[in-house]
Amino acid sequence: MKLHEGLEKYRDVARNIPGMIYRGKSDWSTQILVNSEKICGYHVDEFETQQIKWIDLIHSEDAHRVFEESARLSESPMSIVQEYRIISKDGSMRWVRDHKTSFFEEDGSFSCVDGIVYDITDRKLLEKELKQHSDHLEALVDERTAEIRKTHQALKQSEHRYRNLVNTMQEGLVEVDSNWQMKFVNDKFAQMTGHNRDKLVGRYFQDFVDEKYLKKAQKQLSLRHQMKSSAYELQLVRSDGKKIYVRCSPKPLYDPEGKYLGGFSVVSNITESKSREKEREKLIKELQEALDSIKTLSGLVPICSSCKKIRDDRGYWNQLEAYIEKHSEASFSHGMCPQCSEKLYGNEDWYIEMMNDKKK
Repeated sequence: MKLHEGLEKYRDVARNIPGMIYRGKSDWSTQILVNSEKICGYHVDEFETQQIKWIDLIHSEDAHRVFEESARLSESPMSIVQEYRIISKDGSMRWVRDHKTSFFEEDGSFSCVDGIVYDITDRKLLEKELKQHSDHLEALVDERTAEIRKTHQALKQSEHRYRNLVNTMQEGLVEVDSNWQMKFVNDKFAQMTGHNRDKLVGRYFQDFVDEKYLKKAQKQLSLRHQMKSSAYELQLVRSDGKKIYVRCSPKPLYDPEGKYLGGFSVVSNITESKSREKEREKLIKELQEALDSIKTLSGLVPICSSCKKIRDDRGYWNQLEAYIEKHSEASFSHGMCPQCSEKLYGNEDWYIEMMNDKKK
């Protein structure tokens, strides 16, 4: 009886997962455990009787890449994540994110691939218009807010499912109280800061802000209490001492009287983009300095074919050196070429003696 209840409980949990759980064989035949209709429209029975194979659903433009990447799974035990398109039963195109892990027999032969497939079509559509996850996470936060406003019991019932969902996101998510004491952080935020999740919960968000940005963080907290909200950037200090730039997109919560209760914030690591921005600014500055230091001559320069003097735009004739120094950043040091030296001093005894010494 207990075994049967445990099995039913497992099935209920699996059905609530927002993804399709499957097992794939080396011939690409697929055993779908749950939720296939949610992802592609085909019933589990259609896969088990091999009326359809998962390979048949992969979009032709993505198939080659998916096959090449998946081939590595049969070489050694590993896990990979793939994003590609499928054609569902109703003919519509869907984007999916496929998390798969390969398993081998004791004799080293390939056994199977177990995986879970999520429908990410909505996220892909948003990528073309807005930031990849902001709206999606905001929708989740709004859903979470609505649940909080109902009853505490409803919050408890949905908490486990919510935490699992946000921990799969590729952006950091932080839940804070009215003083920014962290009540929850997802795995991505913990990875971003280099701290263990258990050590982050209960600490204040300000504890991890670089001291140069503390005033900015305190100002943002003050704005939340004034029912004002906007995205902002600051630096966090990781557990290893390294500093990272982040962009925080807050979603504050208020009671019916307008009292700030805390809320959620999507935290994005923008360190690389900031670094590229600084490098670009540095390059622009260096180029500008180089351009400012360059002074060139251009156009036709009238020069005497005999004495080599140059006529300026006022009609005066100038020595070549004086004209070039005035119209450029160049300066002259005077010397004498061998041909001129021979012409001027070739008959002088001291010159002949010097040249003989050089030859020796």
